Amino acid sequence: RLLRGEEELDMQVLLAELPWDYAINYFKDVFGLVVTEDMQGIVIEKVLPNSAAARIELRPGDRLVEIEGSRIDSLQSLVAKIEDNLGRLPLRFAVYRGNRGYLVELP
Repeated sequence: RLLRGEEELDMQVLLAELPWDYAINYFKDVFGLVVTEDMQGIVIEKVLPNSAAARIELRPGDRLVEIEGSRIDSLQSLVAKIEDNLGRLPLRFAVYRGNRGYLVELP
């Protein structure tokens, strides 16, 4: 139900799934990360200059393994987790670099 002035209107809204690339673009725009999937999971391909990710010194080659405590091992699981948390900031990530793991918050 929508109120326009003093007139009440009934409206129906149809919710659709987000386009596949929406979450990937959100991830890039909000966190400054371009990621790809390989045989071992999600790897950072590029860190945008002056981004939240650059400020905490994430690097190409770092691996993202968790978001908010949930394991991510594919672009599909990354997209699902980002969609579940759209608008919720900061988010906590588990990142592996070499043989070390880190917990970081972005942004």
